[in-house]
Amino acid sequence: KFKTLRSPCVSKFRTMWNSLPPSTPYRSPDILCLPFIFCFFRANNIYLDATLFLRHYDYSKHKWFQCLKKIRSHLPRYIHRDRKQVVLEKIKVLMNFFKLSDKFYSNAEIIMETLWNYLHNTTDNVIIGTISALSLFSIKDNSICISHICQRIRITQSAVIYQITNKVIKPLNISGFTTLKASKELLRKELLEKIVNLKIAHNF
Repeated sequence: KFKTLRSPCVSKFRTMWNSLPPSTPYRSPDILCLPFIFCFFRANNIYLDATLFLRHYDYSKHKWFQCLKKIRSHLPRYIHRDRKQVVLEKIKVLMNFFKLSDKFYSNAEIIMETLWNYLHNTTDNVIIGTISALSLFSIKDNSICISHICQRIRITQSAVIYQITNKVIKPLNISGFTTLKASKELLRKELLEKIVNLKIAHNF
């Protein structure tokens, strides 16, 4: 797929660059090129990690986001891309990488659809990590740690904890939550069963 997108990517970049006034900040092709590639491939549902660009190339976060602002008007598909589909595709990659069950993926899809309005206002990877953590709890799979998933998608576990605590637990008025480890059963019963409506097997 990368090869088939190379020519349209170059063509689209030339069209965009020619339309920018000469006085436009960050108009240099050397500066705009990588953010454009990032947006173009994401618009075509190919996952690229922005943190890699920031880490390995000379971009400050300010410069990166200023470039994205200029590019987005030329790539409306990036703005309106199907984020849910991107999230699910990445979760499927995680499922295959960690050899998790199909139930992990199907529960993740239900969790995403139910909690999307609580989770969507952050980066794709944090959404993916949060949904994956909750899905792991739902299937009671202890073969991998949440931290391993977070490392794989290059986020911190604290970002997942923040999302669950402040974007899900508090708005839904679920009381008694302390930590992810100590509150697994609370999350299963009060969130995943009662609100997400998943069926979870309990050991008695």
